[in-house]
Amino acid sequence: MNRSPIQVHLVAPSLMCWGLQRLVQTAGSPFVLTGSSMTLEEAASIVERQPPDVLALDFDDNYSIADIQDVHARLRVKVLVLIGNGDEGLPARLLEAGARGVLQKREAPASLLRALEAVGTGEIFATRQTTERMFLAAVESLPRAEHVPLDRMAALTWKERQTIAAVTSDASAPVKVIASRLCISEHTLRNHLTSIYSKLGVSGRLSLYAYVNQHGQQNHH
Repeated sequence: MNRSPIQVHLVAPSLMCWGLQRLVQTAGSPFVLTGSSMTLEEAASIVERQPPDVLALDFDDNYSIADIQDVHARLRVKVLVLIGNGDEGLPARLLEAGARGVLQKREAPASLLRALEAVGTGEIFATRQTTERMFLAAVESLPRAEHVPLDRMAALTWKERQTIAAVTSDASAPVKVIASRLCISEHTLRNHLTSIYSKLGVSGRLSLYAYVNQHGQQNHH
């Protein structure tokens, strides 16, 4: 079955925007460029009328974390943030603010296409270093082990435990990769994850990873 092209709107200064436009347009399927803007303010009205699958934003054009939070809250669009050389904690802060992906502009063009596809299909795109930083922060935010019911792991089915092992062994792997490793469909994997999150009282993959690391594997058996 053919998948619909991923709709992309670019926000960047004119020269940067021209280069990104050329890349996306020449990449062909699975992408279609629905528009481009020089500023977020200019893009807002367009995106509200015609929401893209991904809004790609050049963060270095005088934007802030607050701008990402505003886009996430107001426009409800998946944002891929393109950054130059910032501090090591910037990618994690951008993801925490609501961005769905962060890519260094020094990366090869193919990396941008992978990032657009990942974000457009609902995945988080970030480096292993960034995800590990977020995992550590999630661990610190969880309640201490003694305050969490010990029978939560016991409520998991064998397939759910197998899913947890696959997800936490490679935290940055996309859902489609994990599903392939488990020989199940992405839809089935998402159903397993929804059930796991509910049983363990976690909010997503980051919290799941933190939960497993805090409580250990002894409760899986």
